[in-house]
Amino acid sequence: MQNSLYLGRHLISSHDFDRISLSELFRTIRDIKAYMKNPRTSSAFRYLLIRNGEPLFFHILSSDPSARTLTSFERAIRKFGGAWAKDASRFSSVTSGETHRSLARILGPDCDGIIIRDDSDDDAAKKMADAVEDYQLKTRIINAGTGNKEHPTQMLTDLYSISEHIQEPFETGKIVYALVGNLSRSRAIHSLLVGLGNYGGKIYLVG
Repeated sequence: MQNSLYLGRHLISSHDFDRISLSELFRTIRDIKAYMKNPRTSSAFRYLLIRNGEPLFFHILSSDPSARTLTSFERAIRKFGGAWAKDASRFSSVTSGETHRSLARILGPDCDGIIIRDDSDDDAAKKMADAVEDYQLKTRIINAGTGNKEHPTQMLTDLYSISEHIQEPFETGKIVYALVGNLSRSRAIHSLLVGLGNYGGKIYLVG
C-alpha cells in the first residue's frame, strides 16, 4: 500500500480518476478490509495516520457543519489514528471576504490535509489546491463536495459499493442504472456519472 498512486495527491475532481486508478484504489480498500478483519493485523491500522510518532493532522472546513460526509471523515481519521479540527470560524472568514487561496496559505503550513465542503463555490477545492502548489506547502486538499458540480469522495464510495455487491456486471458494463434526483444540482449524480463512464452500462436519468 505504500506504493499507491494516491500518496501525495490532492483529491479534487472525479475526472482525476480513470479505470486503472480506480481499480488500484478498490484493491487497496479490499486489502485494508481483509487486514482489519484479521485480529493479528487489525490493531496496526490504529496507526495508519501516524508518521514519526505524531498523528497526521487535518482541518475540516464546511459550509454545512452537520453534513454526514464530514462525520464520516471524522470517524475515519479517528479510526486510523489521525487528528483533526473543525474550523467553522475559519470557514466563515471565506464568506466575509477572505479567499480560499489565502485560507489555504494560512492553514496549509500547520496541517497534513484540508478537507473542504463548500456548497456555494464549484471551484473551492481547486483554488485551495492551486494555492498549496504555488506556495509549495506539504498539505493535501480533499474535496468533500463543492458547489453543484463535484463530489469525488461520494463517487468513490458509490462506485466501490456497486463493485462489491454486483462486481461482474459492474466491471463488464452489463448493468442498468437509474439515477434519481435533482439532476441539475446534484453534485453526487454529476460525479457518479463521470465515474460510471469508466465502466459502461446503461444509465437512466430520472428527474
